[in-house]
Amino acid sequence: MEISENEFRMIMKALSTMGIKIESYKLDFLRRRILARMMATRSKTAMDYIYLLRKNPEEQKAFLDSISINVSEFFRDPLVWDGVKLAFKERIGEKIVSGLEPTLRIWSVGCSCGEEPYTIAIVALEVFKELGIPQPKLSVQATDIDRDALRKGNNGIFSESAIKNIPRGLKTRYLLECDCLGASSLTDRSGTMYYSVSDEVKKVVRFRYHDLVVDPPMLFMDAVFCRNLLIYLSQETQKIIIGKLQTSLTKGGFLVLGMNEVIMFEGTSFEAYDSRNRIYRKKSL
Repeated sequence: MEISENEFRMIMKALSTMGIKIESYKLDFLRRRILARMMATRSKTAMDYIYLLRKNPEEQKAFLDSISINVSEFFRDPLVWDGVKLAFKERIGEKIVSGLEPTLRIWSVGCSCGEEPYTIAIVALEVFKELGIPQPKLSVQATDIDRDALRKGNNGIFSESAIKNIPRGLKTRYLLECDCLGASSLTDRSGTMYYSVSDEVKKVVRFRYHDLVVDPPMLFMDAVFCRNLLIYLSQETQKIIIGKLQTSLTKGGFLVLGMNEVIMFEGTSFEAYDSRNRIYRKKSL
């Protein structure tokens, strides 16, 4: 199925008039999502789909969901987390040497259903334990524009497939077997195993709605994770977001991007820390 450039523009204009914010996304990404929704709804023409959007609020929500990036898993790209662990250790060590309290404030941008922020919390808790720091002051802010995803993340319940990359020891330490409703049985009717994150992890993660494109950034962060989001956004929007992430971080703070994201940092205060794993650092000077 294909649509002409004129039909594409018609749909884009209709979406804008409905108050659906699409200006920040790459055109190719939007075209793919529109075609996918047209096929899913069996809309044969652009006008068919525009009519459906105008008459059916549920389709407006379905389109919004389609441009929200909600594909994730615990310890996605496992090798990255080795680099993250080293960065956390270095950050805490610097604070101790400077006579500061060894705290970590971390922001997970586009957190989806919580797999990333909970992974961050697990890694950070392990670092504090390895450094012999009891009762660590750890805060992970998890934000997204998808309220349904935020609710799921706050529930802290995940299928076995979502946690497949968690090392066995960490899985035993930080997750509990449960069903999809959080009860004491182990599987749902389909035989799928579910797990809930432990209170130790859950209490340090806070989920909230935040649109990085239009809202001001959170401040005084030691690390910001913005993985697999920028690749879907226009170059102009990328520049705006990089500026906000730069503002969010304290000097010496870390920025972690997705493995497929190559961003030009000229004119910013970022420098490579672990370029292979897409970990960057805000310069201290």
